[in-house]
Amino acid sequence: NSRLEVLPGYGREGRHLKLSGEAFFEVKRDTTQPFFVSMDGLTVRVLGTSFNVQSYENLHDIKVAVSTGKVLVTDQARHSLSELTVGQELAYHKADGTYQVSEVLTANSRSWREGKVVLDRASFEELAQQVLNLYGVQLHTADREVQSYRYNLTLQATQRMDETMQVICTILNRNYKKEDN
Repeated sequence: NSRLEVLPGYGREGRHLKLSGEAFFEVKRDTTQPFFVSMDGLTVRVLGTSFNVQSYENLHDIKVAVSTGKVLVTDQARHSLSELTVGQELAYHKADGTYQVSEVLTANSRSWREGKVVLDRASFEELAQQVLNLYGVQLHTADREVQSYRYNLTLQATQRMDETMQVICTILNRNYKKEDN
């Protein structure tokens, strides 16, 4: 559920990419060709590091988490928001341009690559995006309590969809029904 676009001039005027979705980057250091990832109003600038970016169109926040090295995050007007180092994550709220830097476990931010997603105080939209990524199934609810709940759980690609849904329903004391996909 991700799209990565290599922008014109890649390698001649820096290394510029555009991302929609989630990706983990391991960037070889090249001071003559800085590496840039742009997404929905933010840009991450790197010389050499590894980091995870999560920028889904339907989620309210963009998240950048650093595993090694450091990155500079700027907004659309090229204002510096933060220089992140190992174990830091920036969560940028697209609606109002506010952001927060916090400490994270770097293994959790890239665990999706091994089919494991760790949700920590995640919104229903974040939960639904991860279920879509793992199982190809869209979650919907009209229940305001389910929408406002903050989810703390680990999803595993090795776990069947019905098992995952049973865990979610047990947490919420609710039932679910499957309609089409």
